[in-house]
Amino acid sequence: MRKILIFIIAILIIVTVGIIYSLEFKTQPLRSTFNAKPGNVGKIEYIIVKSAFFNQTKILKPNAALLLTNKEEIFEDQELFLAEQEILHLCGYDYSIEFWKDSDSLSHRVYLNSRCERFSYKPAKAKERLDYYKRKLETTPTHYIYNLKLSVLTEPSKVKAIFKNSGMKLFFIDDATNRFPSIIFSYRHDTLVGGFASDHSWKIAEIKNKEKSEKIINEIVEKVKGIACVVKQSDIFYNSYGRSDKYMTHNGQVNLKFQNGTNLTKVSDVITKEGAVINYVENPEYYNIQLVDTLENLENVKMKVKKYKIIIDVSEYPK
Repeated sequence: MRKILIFIIAILIIVTVGIIYSLEFKTQPLRSTFNAKPGNVGKIEYIIVKSAFFNQTKILKPNAALLLTNKEEIFEDQELFLAEQEILHLCGYDYSIEFWKDSDSLSHRVYLNSRCERFSYKPAKAKERLDYYKRKLETTPTHYIYNLKLSVLTEPSKVKAIFKNSGMKLFFIDDATNRFPSIIFSYRHDTLVGGFASDHSWKIAEIKNKEKSEKIINEIVEKVKGIACVVKQSDIFYNSYGRSDKYMTHNGQVNLKFQNGTNLTKVSDVITKEGAVINYVENPEYYNIQLVDTLENLENVKMKVKKYKIIIDVSEYPK
């Protein structure tokens, strides 16, 4: 009887472990690296490794960075870190790796979670490389990032020309179009489906409602372009969608940036007349360009750029 009881307990333990393993496998699928392909390699001049500012890190200073220029290292990092990634980290990211074609042309930005990242291509080497960068940022960063504050009336091309022979490295880590006036608006479109509609009907309604929503939003944007010069238009972002009582709903949002001097009140009137909602309006006076420098002390950096009168202020990135 005792042997039978032990046998039953053993079976129960095996079954329980199997169930737990099965659930773990479903929720955390193991990535096969057998067919993994390297990331696409392009013409990259610089790599910047820095904090992603989503999670707390132990880097030496918040504005610490690694500026990489070694061609072999840049080639390998593209293969390792631009390879396909399937995991979305709901707990945030620790570091970002930026691949720059030149100082004002960002090619790719990759966010990584150092605690639970799983790489598809050469995972052991990728993890080893990330750990190495992490240690460097914590102990001996090669560079530090600073904001140079400028008037929006100062064109980036002028800034680059002034600093051309300075030996300093300027990057548009923050989007250079941040110097332009902007309006974010949203439009909600609903379709009556009914309380007793089938799942198939809801699915069809979801597709058609989104298509109609996109059509109307794009029509609003075209009307705005009829009265103002749009220098940049974001993709449509749906901050809410799905079933709402008897309706299928999509609330799409767009960010429009305009030429300096644009009458934003006039633009807002056109948008609201079409039934959209203005979510955000900004008409900046200043914008930042980033200086990536070996100097660790802010006051020393201020002295270094003091002769450039177009600079209004200097601060540590990302402040």
